[in-house]
Amino acid sequence: MHRAARIRFLGRSLASSLVSIAGLAACSLRSRFKRPVPGDYARIAVVQTGHLGDLVLTLPIISSLRKMHPEAKITFIVGEWGREAAESFAPEAEVVSYYPRKYRRGNVVIAPAPSMLEYDLIIHLRGDFKLVARYFLNIKAVFLYGLARGNLRRSFLFHAGISEMRVVPEHQYQTFRNMMLKIGITLPERPEIDIKKEWADSLSGLLDERWLASGKIAVLHPGAPWDQRRWPAERFRLAGEALAEGGFRVFVIGAPSESGLSEYFGEGFFNLIGKLDLRQLAALLASCEIYIGNDSGPAHLAAAAGAAVIVMYGPQETEVFGALAWHRIWLDAKRPCSPCWQRSCVLEYEGCLSSISVADVAHALEMLLLRKTECA
Repeated sequence: MHRAARIRFLGRSLASSLVSIAGLAACSLRSRFKRPVPGDYARIAVVQTGHLGDLVLTLPIISSLRKMHPEAKITFIVGEWGREAAESFAPEAEVVSYYPRKYRRGNVVIAPAPSMLEYDLIIHLRGDFKLVARYFLNIKAVFLYGLARGNLRRSFLFHAGISEMRVVPEHQYQTFRNMMLKIGITLPERPEIDIKKEWADSLSGLLDERWLASGKIAVLHPGAPWDQRRWPAERFRLAGEALAEGGFRVFVIGAPSESGLSEYFGEGFFNLIGKLDLRQLAALLASCEIYIGNDSGPAHLAAAAGAAVIVMYGPQETEVFGALAWHRIWLDAKRPCSPCWQRSCVLEYEGCLSSISVADVAHALEMLLLRKTECA
């Protein structure tokens, strides 16, 4: 590793950790204004400006709040990019979208920051300092935040070069569960999505009879929002060919922005990249026997839909962000620089996930199918 690259990596990582710690400090201070207790809350705001995976982990909070407070007004404040997922999977709440960064079309601010003055319970899971500042304008509201102190402290110590990290990482969803106990709500062990019949019917209307033929279904997702979270596409193709030889019908999924990956999946694959909305995708994932993908939102959606999953991890820690399927195997590339929040690698690795081989995935598949058979 070049010395200059190492310095850039540490500088960016420490800066990211410090920003997160500053946000944690602000949330911690705000939470001291009013002690959280079980109560009758009439106006509730849940703030989650993360992407699909974060939203899936948030869904049990929304549904549990509705069960506990059936008459309450529940507002789900999400990033503009999270609106489709929130409207699809959280019908119990009114969805308000917000664009965390300044974003204008002409002289009009798109998805401006919402006022927080009307709420008597505010639950902050992910946002920006503009929202955090607004929380301080409503000091009468009970305030909860889903940020694990230990995880942030651990990340900072690691990037500061302090190898003695006695802080045990906590899964993001477990942090949410601990948070909700403060107001008397016990979240389920893992997120689950109830697949609606109309979603499955919509999927059936999209696929032709050949694609709906009986047989085992496997789903591959070779995409990810960041390049360093992607297992090489050609290895996905090899894994998919092996699945097809084993009698699986292999579907390939992805966002429209990932359409360039289609070139790797020709004859023998059912290419659905950019062709499904989130409801149809959830229905497909619920019907598959095995899902193989990268560390990204569809992995969490597959887990919540009931699929058995094999997920590849590199920059992020499985203990914190692993997809919580009943049947799961997390393949960790175990890079010495992980955890890492950088969108581009400054250490010049040839792909964070390149150390995971096709044979590793084949072995994981064998083990996962064996576990499912034993539990049947």
